[in-house]
Amino acid sequence: MILISWKASCHPVQQSYKVSILESNKNKNFEATVPNVSDTEASLHFSVNYGGNYYIRISTMTPNAVPSPLINYRAPELPSPHQVKVFSMPDGHYEIYWHKPNITLPLKPSMVHYLVHMSEGSELNVTTAKTYQAEDSPFIIIDPPTSNKLSVAVQLATNEGYVSKMSEVFSFVPQSVDSQSSEVVVVGVNTGWMSMFLVLLVIGLSAGLTYFVVRHRNLQNSFVQFANSRYDTRSGSATFTGVDSLDDEPAVQGFSDDEPLVIT
Repeated sequence: MILISWKASCHPVQQSYKVSILESNKNKNFEATVPNVSDTEASLHFSVNYGGNYYIRISTMTPNAVPSPLINYRAPELPSPHQVKVFSMPDGHYEIYWHKPNITLPLKPSMVHYLVHMSEGSELNVTTAKTYQAEDSPFIIIDPPTSNKLSVAVQLATNEGYVSKMSEVFSFVPQSVDSQSSEVVVVGVNTGWMSMFLVLLVIGLSAGLTYFVVRHRNLQNSFVQFANSRYDTRSGSATFTGVDSLDDEPAVQGFSDDEPLVIT
């Protein structure tokens, strides 16, 4: 329930108002009349649905009335299911588990259900997916699509037709299970968690590479500074300071190719 309020256009003249509301997801129109308003402000309570998207406009009940600017209100989103898992069963059936979201008032468990989508391939294709209505988790699919790889996702839906965002997609390779054997967990991957792992891996590798490049550059700069501070290009001599045992030693002098080398 929301409260729509507005200021009167001709106070203190008594006036009636028309409230026009469009819900864009279901393309539903609503109209309400607020009669004989003489106060400075008027208001109207209106019931909304979780997941709805509403456009509201108000005008007076007079000929050629100019309506107010269009106001957009987005109702709270429905909570999404998470942690989808698939178990293989005899006869090619699959048992789908998911973590149910926390449903709070004004929603009630009797007002909602779940939509289980299953399609061929490593990514969920909503257009070609088979959709099953489930009242609760787990849910058994007895007529799944036939493919060497399948993907599953789940949505929460209300009885009015509003739906939550899709859960993480669980992709898996179907396994043939003997009708006499026990249930086997299907080998699959949750693409949501896998994507997060890949992002973290890329960030870690990038940070390591950046550290290596910066450290290599710092070492290179330090060596160049060390060499330049101890070698005089004009005299061709290198000097070393800071070592006590070498303080009394003469500096190492360079020599030219045309000078004889004398060893004593």
